[in-house]
Order: sequence, then C-alpha cells, then structure tokens
Amino acid sequence: MTTTPSHHERVASFLKEHPKIRHIRYVIHDYHNVPRCMLTTASRARTIAQNPNHTSAVTSATSINYCAWNTGHYDLDKLAVLANGDHWVPSWETLKCTIRDDQAMVLCSIKETKEPEAHWFDRDPRTVLRRLVDRAKDDLGLEFRVGYEIEFQLLKSMDELEAIDCPMVAYGLSAVRDPSFDVVLETVDALEEVEIKVWKYHAEVGKGQFELSLSPSDPITATDNLIHALETIRSVAKKHGMHATLHPKPFETATGIGQHMHVSVNKGEVSDAFLAGLLAHIRAICAVLMGSYDSYGTRTVVGFLGWSMGRMAPIHRIGESRFEIRLPDGLAPAVILTDEVAKELGITDRVPTSMQDAIGAMEKDKEVMMEVFGEKCYDTYVKHRKSEIKHASGMTRTARTKMIVASI
Repeated sequence: MTTTPSHHERVASFLKEHPKIRHIRYVIHDYHNVPRCMLTTASRARTIAQNPNHTSAVTSATSINYCAWNTGHYDLDKLAVLANGDHWVPSWETLKCTIRDDQAMVLCSIKETKEPEAHWFDRDPRTVLRRLVDRAKDDLGLEFRVGYEIEFQLLKSMDELEAIDCPMVAYGLSAVRDPSFDVVLETVDALEEVEIKVWKYHAEVGKGQFELSLSPSDPITATDNLIHALETIRSVAKKHGMHATLHPKPFETATGIGQHMHVSVNKGEVSDAFLAGLLAHIRAICAVLMGSYDSYGTRTVVGFLGWSMGRMAPIHRIGESRFEIRLPDGLAPAVILTDEVAKELGITDRVPTSMQDAIGAMEKDKEVMMEVFGEKCYDTYVKHRKSEIKHASGMTRTARTKMIVASI
C-alpha cells in the first residue's frame, strides 16, 4: 500500500530533483484576482515544511485578501479590518518549477489569525472551493471535471496599451510563423514540463491574441493549474520583451478576451438538474464569473441567459453532462435568443449589464450564495465589489485599464 509523502518529504524530494532551485515563491490571489507573492530561500522552505503546524513563517503585515491597492479600489475605512496580518499556509502538493531555473512556486491558503480558530480559513478561496467539492462528493456522490480555455493578448509593453505587430488571423498559420508565437510555444513546453497538460493552442481573433486550452482535472487541481499557467504566460511574454494581459477588453474597439470553463459531471442523470440550478442562479454567479467593473464592457448588446447546443450561448451544452460556461470575461456579445424565442421558452433573465447589476442579483440570491461561499467569504466579496463600483466609476476607462493591465 502506498502512502502519501509528508510535506517535508515532498519538498526534500522536489529540491533534490531540482538542485538549482534557490528561491521559493509563496503565491495567493486576492479578492481582486491580483497575484501576490513572498519568497523564502529553498533551505527555509525545508524548515517550513518540516513544521506544518507553525504557520507564521510566511506572514503579511496586513490582511492580504482585502487588498486592492493595485486596482485602485481601496477604502481607508477598512484599516481596522486590515490589521494583524495573515499567515500564508503553503499547499506543498502544488509546488512546481517556474521558467526560472532558480525559482519554484507554491500556492497558499490564507489563515486569518485574528479570527477564532474555527474560522481561520473562512475567507480563503481555496478552502471554500475544497469544502464545496467535498460536500458534492460526500452528500451527493457528485464529482466534477473542469478545463479552462485561456485567452490572452500580447502588448508591446506594460505601459503602452498597444497590441504587438503580428498577423491578425484567427487560427491563421501566418500567426504561427510570426516570432510572437514563440511565447505560446514556450509556454506550452514549460507547462508540459511541470505536468500541466495542454490540449490545443492557436491564434485568436484579435491582434496579438492567443488561446490555449488546459486538459480537464478535478476543480481544485484545475484552478491550481490555471493560476500556474497564467503566471507562466506572463513570465514567458516578459522574457520576450512583451507584456501579456488578461484584461477582458484592453481596447474599446477590439475583440474581447475570455476565459471559458468546461465543466462535466460524473452522473449524466443529474445533468439536467445541474443545468437548471446553474440557470436559476446564474445572474448572481455572474458577479464572480464576470468579476471586475470592466468585465461588462466586453458586451455591446444585452442578451438573455439561457443554454443552447450552439457554441455562442452563455452556457453551451456539449454533451449529456458536459457544459461550456462562456460568461467568464466573455469574448463575444451574449446575444443568444430573440425576445420571442426567449419568451416562448420561459426565459426572462438577462445577462447583467454592469457589476452593480450583478451584485444586486447576488444580494437578491443571498441565501443560496451564503450557503455556497460561507457568510464571511460572501460578505467580504460583496463589500469589495461595491468598493470597486464606487472607485472605478470615478476613473477614466484608460486609467482603470492601465491599473489592471499592470497587475493582472
């Protein structure tokens, strides 16, 4: 019978296999999806892994989950909440090499020590996701597989909101011949080296836009792989003197950038109920799937929320138990159904047209959303989005875009 290696054994084995590693990045994403990190030496990481109950080795001065400095949505009245800091607790099973020979990266959960022990991880997104996955399996026997399609755009630099000069041909072979495609190829090679499988990759519609699709995994692994893939894309682009952005629409007149999710459920007989539940709460879920003020600028026409076997629907049903959720920072206008067809099918809900609209739907669906996210996570997320609405609405679109492009 095989046994799971201890944290210390895992780290020791990893460092033995990769002797050039000298620095470990500890990474989280805050409530505004800004990646944050601290580093220790590799030798310090060994010590941390050897003492998993002592979580104070990697600690931030403030409560990092609340931070929004880089996206301009920071309220001074939250200083009381920001006090006392957090412990960054590494999930050592996520430890992977980066494109730098001397650095590795591990994803962390956030432990809020100012809270009672039973609530240390209530606001931590990784813990919330793990709890949901466990509940689905233990209570309902449901298991999910998730795969992401990652679209990104290459800019000339972080300071210039200008796409690189390259062929603008969706799926074009001319794009593959262009030197910019080396960013895609090197990213795929780097991901495959750390056992993140990539299924396909190609040029997208807009200038300097590309897409790569990750193989499906359980929801936690899929999310971890997504975070690692995004960091790899950014790092490889920087190596080539370019800047990769995930901004949903960095240019007002250009094609938007999406990050679609493919979700499959292990029990085909419950797939209709799963779809019905998704549609019943999708307006509230949009506050997360379209998680920034400018996510809604990608849609020039408002559409009805529904599903279809056609690929341009917000929810594309591919098979009996596989769905493509196309709303996350969507690429195309969400126009699916005419008024007449929607009325005939009993569909009256429309895609939210703004973050304010989406948060309103989330608050209207508060009972279910609190059951899903937990009270503290839900309350914190809603407060952040309201702060974002207040601050972002007073900024120019260009100022908002530059902040997001520089941080995300």
